[in-house]
Amino acid sequence: MLKNLLIFCVFVLTVRAQESIEITFKIEANNIPDSEKVYITGNAQEFGNWNPGIVSLINTSGNFWERSFTFPKGKKLEYKFTLGSWNTEAVNEKGDIPENSKLIVNNDTTVETVISHWKYQFEYEPEGQVTGRVDYYSNVKGERILPREISVWLPPGYATDINSRYPVLYMQDGQNLFDPATSAFGIDWRLDETADSLIRNGTIKPIIIVGLANTRWRSAEYADNDTGYAYMRFVVKTVKPFIDYAYRTLKDPENTAVGGSSLGALISFMLGWNYPDVFQK
Repeated sequence: MLKNLLIFCVFVLTVRAQESIEITFKIEANNIPDSEKVYITGNAQEFGNWNPGIVSLINTSGNFWERSFTFPKGKKLEYKFTLGSWNTEAVNEKGDIPENSKLIVNNDTTVETVISHWKYQFEYEPEGQVTGRVDYYSNVKGERILPREISVWLPPGYATDINSRYPVLYMQDGQNLFDPATSAFGIDWRLDETADSLIRNGTIKPIIIVGLANTRWRSAEYADNDTGYAYMRFVVKTVKPFIDYAYRTLKDPENTAVGGSSLGALISFMLGWNYPDVFQK
């Protein structure tokens, strides 16, 4: 009886050992220094669950990086390589982002990949400057939300045409609007250059643009919940009165607009829906 039990245990351990498959990734990248870190990211915890800057490979010599992982047999893997961020992921020779690499774990395998191009090499190089005048207000506080920076872009002619008043556009994710140095992506939305050009060629009337920076609570502040409603009250009861006091604005709803992208668009729609007496555009 004992002998049969031991044989069974050995059999189970052997089967489990056989189910653990080793996958080795070998990367050759001749266009970066060997001091650079190369990362793998993908749909497994061993790959950092798609975080592009957690799981680094080991530089073995020169422009070669390597690392081995073990997975259960049958595991379906998807993965990519980066230099630590999505702005530096591996791309093809045209700069296009390829589909995820895929592998089904069946046997011990070595995957060899040559990478010649990275996304950042094809990106627009920001000029690193702001067009026009932008005023900044730091640590602006609201009830039940985090403090943030408010930036105010003023149209051409604002300083000299002292009798004019201007419509106002309130924009979410304010740090992304004007300056690549503060943008979350390293590339700003260029609202300053765009508005300046449209105003100067007569396509739109001069406007003031107010940028409300997001915080680490962005997902909650730009949502249909208590925090989102607190954020909307902050915009309406704190920010707008201050802007109307400090600048020559047209205060009526017809001259007050709100906008944003993604979740910023959601909260902008909610601002217009809940405060039609404030925002008409």
